[in-house]
Amino acid sequence: MDLNEARSENTTLKKQLSNLENKSREKEEQELDGLLQENMNLNQQLSLYDENRQRITSENLSRKQKIHEKDTDNQKLINENSYLKQRVHDKDADNQNNYQELNSKI
Repeated sequence: MDLNEARSENTTLKKQLSNLENKSREKEEQELDGLLQENMNLNQQLSLYDENRQRITSENLSRKQKIHEKDTDNQKLINENSYLKQRVHDKDADNQNNYQELNSKI
């Protein structure tokens, strides 16, 4: 192989190497673009997940507050009913005493 043939082969090999490097770079860029798109999609899904989680948390807190308010209202009613039952019991006892007192006078 003479010098000109070697130079020609060298030039050919350099072109092939350059083409391979370009193809490799293009392939890497395509892979990176794909990964970037996938990352963007995952970030969007994560954002939607976070929004839903916050909405559900807020709804749950609201429900807990309403339950607490209902429990408080129910306890007030229970206390009022107990008080009224005691008053009815006391009135029954007074009526019974008055009835016995009237019968003893007759």
